[in-house]
Amino acid sequence: MTHVFTNRLFLAKQMILGGHGIGLYTRIGFYDDIADGRLRFVPLLQEMLANIRVGIFVLAWDPIDPAKHLMCGALAREMASMRLDS
Repeated sequence: MTHVFTNRLFLAKQMILGGHGIGLYTRIGFYDDIADGRLRFVPLLQEMLANIRVGIFVLAWDPIDPAKHLMCGALAREMASMRLDS
């Protein structure tokens, strides 16, 4: 048995879609594949994982300028339209 660990979404997707493994990710990176029926999302039902949140990282000392603020708003609106809770 071979074990492959990667933080490259593209490589993980190719391995999973090729039937060569499983992935531990949020459904966001695989949203289209799940919607198209190519992949199935199986939630981990662990109490300690129930309150995990997704966030956007910015430099702590860098103010959120108007462009970043607009991008965060656009991402929030797009994610709100996704069915990430089912």
